[in-house]
Amino acid sequence: MYLGSVKQVYCLVLSITIFIEGLMTQLANEKPYPGIKDIIFAATFSALAITMPVLFHLLSLGHTFLPMFLPVAMAGFILPLRLSITVAVITPLISSVLTGMPPLIMPPIGIVMILELAVLCFFNNLFYQKFKLNIFVASILAVAIDRVFYLILIFFLAEILKLPQMTFAI
Repeated sequence: MYLGSVKQVYCLVLSITIFIEGLMTQLANEKPYPGIKDIIFAATFSALAITMPVLFHLLSLGHTFLPMFLPVAMAGFILPLRLSITVAVITPLISSVLTGMPPLIMPPIGIVMILELAVLCFFNNLFYQKFKLNIFVASILAVAIDRVFYLILIFFLAEILKLPQMTFAI
């Protein structure tokens, strides 16, 4: 699991973020492009979300705090919706390529994480930027909706992957 330097990760994430955001803007025929400040914030949140799990797992705190979720959730509060969803999608993909975690194929934790992070970013953005709720209220609501989404997703995935029936009992 070679991570390289933080500077290399940051440059890689910045390049991919700029490429994907430019592509999405072209496909949607939207103007103007997002500001350079937003793109730099997006790359920073994504780089943090890639490096924090490595540090947390070294201290055996990774499963307790879900360190990839923290910077991505902040991106949902601060960035425009399209850019925060971009962060939510590319972060687990880049992390999987660089560190091997989360696994993308079997078990499909990376795919589940992409969906989960995108839902979290969407509702953080919706409640905080659109409905102008308090950041704590918006965060609690977004996490609650994200957990319900996760339970439903895992319930259906358990059927598809033929897991024992009581695997995900509450």
